Amino acid sequence: MVKDKKVLPHLSSYANDPERIEEQANRMAKEGWILEKFGSLFSTYRRGKAGEYEYRVQVKEAGIDRLTYIAELTEFGIEEVGGVGDLLVLRKKADGTPFDLYSDLDSLIAQQKKAVRYLRAGLLLSLGWMSITLMNILMTLMNANVIGKYAGMAAISFRSSQVFLLAASALLLPICIVGIVDCPRGLRRAKQKIAALEAERVIQE
Repeated sequence: MVKDKKVLPHLSSYANDPERIEEQANRMAKEGWILEKFGSLFSTYRRGKAGEYEYRVQVKEAGIDRLTYIAELTEFGIEEVGGVGDLLVLRKKADGTPFDLYSDLDSLIAQQKKAVRYLRAGLLLSLGWMSITLMNILMTLMNANVIGKYAGMAAISFRSSQVFLLAASALLLPICIVGIVDCPRGLRRAKQKIAALEAERVIQE
């Protein structure tokens, strides 16, 4: 049976990267998958006509009301499918008319600086939760006589609460590892973008 809907998870670094979001949305549209909803954790696609839509990601300028701006865009056949923070993911029917949106340098720099703060917090949170998770696993195994002072001398004994704790830790640990790997990559890319945008601003001035 052919699926008519896809829900794809994405990493924090992707959700804060306008170029990557736009590139994937347009690539999927060419393959016949229409981006219907975009959020900080998931993208929802439905099967449609290949090349039916084209997508742009714009950084909203400070001081502009989001709802008012989106309402103005609808007059030009442009609709919002989601966004994260100041990022707006927009689409329009691919009818041959121009679909050019402008994001000023100050707004782009501000958005990337927010991304740096967000990714840095995500990295610290991942490191903290990983430390707590590993400590919980270690203490649980010691209390169950799997490792430690009484390992090999006392019977291994797991209480239901310990089994639950190990299961929860096993689920949380991979998430922490993904955050520890992904956030530094996103930070590096965001900082490179900030440097390039600031250099461009100096040239324009």
